[in-house]
Amino acid sequence: MKDKKKLKKIKEILGPEYKEIAVFAAKKSDNREDRTISLVDSDSGTLAAMICNYLKTDPVATAIVKEVVPHLDSDPLTSAMFNLSFGGNYHEQFI
Repeated sequence: MKDKKKLKKIKEILGPEYKEIAVFAAKKSDNREDRTISLVDSDSGTLAAMICNYLKTDPVATAIVKEVVPHLDSDPLTSAMFNLSFGGNYHEQFI
């Protein structure tokens, strides 16, 4: 089954009130590519919000993300506008 069909089926199960979804799944495997699947049908902002909400509940995942945050590239204009809109550094409020 193709990813689009999987997402369509998941949306049918969830119901019409869910317009955007992201599904992450993992199983035991020696090969990383065989172990994980990611299905996303949302915009980047929605996906980022889902990830932030997840990190709030998983200290191990949060520790891993905190380790790589300095290595991430972002759009400087978006970062500046975000800080102006929400007052200060957003990540310090949650991490």
